This record gives sequence, C-alpha cells and structure tokens, in this order.
Amino acid sequence: PQFSGGIALSSSPLPVSIHDCLIETQLQEETTPCVLVAAVLTMEVSGRVASDGTLPIISGNHTTRLFFVGPGAMLTLKDLQLSLGCVSRISGGTTTTCDDHGGAIFVNRGTLIGTQLQLGTSTVGSGKKGGAIYSVGTGSDIQLSFSKFHDNNGGEGGAFYFDQGTAFSVVDSELTSNNAGKGAAFMVSGSTTSGRLERLTFRR
Repeated sequence: PQFSGGIALSSSPLPVSIHDCLIETQLQEETTPCVLVAAVLTMEVSGRVASDGTLPIISGNHTTRLFFVGPGAMLTLKDLQLSLGCVSRISGGTTTTCDDHGGAIFVNRGTLIGTQLQLGTSTVGSGKKGGAIYSVGTGSDIQLSFSKFHDNNGGEGGAFYFDQGTAFSVVDSELTSNNAGKGAAFMVSGSTTSGRLERLTFRR
C-alpha cells in the first residue's frame, strides 16, 4: 500500500518491513503486498490530523488490500483515511482485480480496533464479501467507532461483512453511498456472529 506523510507505526514485535508482507489467500498470490499482521503481533497505526482536519491516507491504489489480520493478532488504527483497497491476483498468467473478500481489511480470527477512520472507495467483486472490511472465524473481534464508510462496493456487504464467529461493535459512525448486490451498507451472517450497531447514520 501507499502511505502518505503524517503516519506513525508501532509494533510488537517489529515486522521485517511494512511493505514486505506478500501473503497468499486461497492459494493465489496477490500481485502487490498488503500489511500482514500475523499471530502474536500487535500493531498500531495512527495519523497526524492536519490543521484543516484532513487525515493521512493509506491507499491500495485499486490493486491491493491494505491489511490482513491473522489469528491471535491485533491491529489498532486511528485518525486515518483507508482508500482504494482491492485484491488483485495472478493465476495462470491472467490478472483479475477485486477478487477476494475484504477490499481494505481482512480479519481472520484476529482483532481490529478502529477510531476516527474514513474508509472509502474500496471494492470487492461480484460474489465477494465486504467492500471495505471482511471478518470471519471464532476469535475475530471488530471494534469501530467515530468512523465513516463511504463509496465502498461489494457483492455482499458494501461497507463491511461480519461472518461466522465474529464479535463486533460499530458505534457513532456514518455509512454513505455504499453499494452491494446484497446489503448495500453492511451484512451480518452466521449463528455464532454477535455484536452491536449503535448510533449509526445512513446517507445515500
């Protein structure tokens, strides 16, 4: 992903490189790396708010996911714009774009804490879930507050999709102009998925 200025990173333990996280999902490589937050890794990424209120940007440039949070890991994000997430793949010499769940963030049995975020213009393709965020698996914990989701696109769950096993809290946040074949704003699925949605504002 591309990082603008004004972003601070802390991690325990330290990753080898913020850009060296070439991962595999569904046995196919992404064409560009995302930030992998692996097991037993705690990472915090925060932005410095400009005098005019503008937040620093982390962009996937419509070619890559921004973060993958693995089992047992914790990612905390604050005061950031996360934009243009989209997973590109190469298979058999053919490149396909926006071909996996979670355009900006994929959480698999890890923890995501976010506050004062703007998550916009991320995309997953038809039949894929969670334009901006996808979470699945027992142990997945999503806590989002004072954030805005706008102009994200998904097959199911335009802004986010919380799947089987996820515990979630989304409060004091705004969802604007998100689109999907099912659940334009979001979707929650699975008998073991539970949480709360409070004081949300929806705009077209």
